[in-house]
Amino acid sequence: MALAMVAIGVAGAAAASDEAAKLVVHPGGEHCATQELAALGQASLCVKGGSFSHDVYTLKIAREVVLSGIDDDTTRGLETDSEGRHLRLVCAPRLEPNDTMKGVVKRMLLTQGKSEEEAETLAQRMGVVEAGRVCTLAADGTAVWQVEVVFP
Repeated sequence: MALAMVAIGVAGAAAASDEAAKLVVHPGGEHCATQELAALGQASLCVKGGSFSHDVYTLKIAREVVLSGIDDDTTRGLETDSEGRHLRLVCAPRLEPNDTMKGVVKRMLLTQGKSEEEAETLAQRMGVVEAGRVCTLAADGTAVWQVEVVFP
């Protein structure tokens, strides 16, 4: 079974793609990716971006909500049985280094008495931000759709 990918631009128009799928999510709005999947029919992944709060992820199959949860729930994975198939949606965080965050962390650690070397090492580990998530939908244990959610 082929893994379907979809690319969504800011305007929300869907297009099939062999490249990494992208769904650009802005705070306060709901953005959706929709794809016809051979295994399931029409699937939509919608993300409602929170402003300084959790994002809400909703999976619809044939326009019916089958899974919904906040970003923390999708990290562990959401599961359900629908139309005789076991569905699992996992959205793993995509972390990127952030120089501003690293600088803040390093200064904070230095003021707490950490050595320069210790502060630098910890700042490298902690100086990251969540730039998005990679969501994978599996049906009966087989990945059928992947969408990269991007937070600009």
